[in-house]
Amino acid sequence: MNKRQAKRQKARAAAKQKGSMPPRDPTDNPSSNEASNNHDSTEQGRSKLSKAPVWIEALCAIALVIITGLYTHYARRQVQAANKTLREIVASRELDHRAWVGMDTETKTTLLIRNFGNTPANNATDQVFGHRVDAVSTPITKELGDSWVNSSPLLQIGVIFPGQHVAPSSRENIHAMLDAPAVKKGASRVYLLGRIKYYTFTKTHTTRFCWEWFPEVNGWDPGGDCKDYNSSD
Repeated sequence: MNKRQAKRQKARAAAKQKGSMPPRDPTDNPSSNEASNNHDSTEQGRSKLSKAPVWIEALCAIALVIITGLYTHYARRQVQAANKTLREIVASRELDHRAWVGMDTETKTTLLIRNFGNTPANNATDQVFGHRVDAVSTPITKELGDSWVNSSPLLQIGVIFPGQHVAPSSRENIHAMLDAPAVKKGASRVYLLGRIKYYTFTKTHTTRFCWEWFPEVNGWDPGGDCKDYNSSD
């Protein structure tokens, strides 16, 4: 016991004898001392934080921006990958089930438009042009063929169901051309060209066709001078 504590005890004893107690020293309360110490520690911590260098705060802000940007970029890439996969699935399904319109031969001398696909070809139109050329060979390019076809009227077909055949429109008398002596002798060539447009799965598709008449076999063929014009999307 130190002198200070002994002095306090004597004072208390004297006060007790007189019927009163002296005021208690607040420093004698341990809990009060502990609370005071905790408060001082908190204030010291706040003071240290408030005194952090500016460059540290700047680095923390930059790091936060970088982390946020990386997360946003990753999330965007994930969404883009999911959308791409979905588009590929839809495109594959449409490719398997869509309408495909082209030319078919009912007989060697008869050409018909046919839907080779699995769904209807809607709002179908055609422009057909029969052309006789007094030359040995005239390769039909896309530009040349389109210039001929564009002179023909655009006619409405409507809906072509899967497997259905439709006769192409033509303002020329094709059979009269085929019966011409020059054609039968091979001195002239006859071409049947056309452009078909149709609508399926929210898209418009175009088929270009060109068939050449070969009198030696008495039939049409898409090869020869016509092969460069035939196309379908």
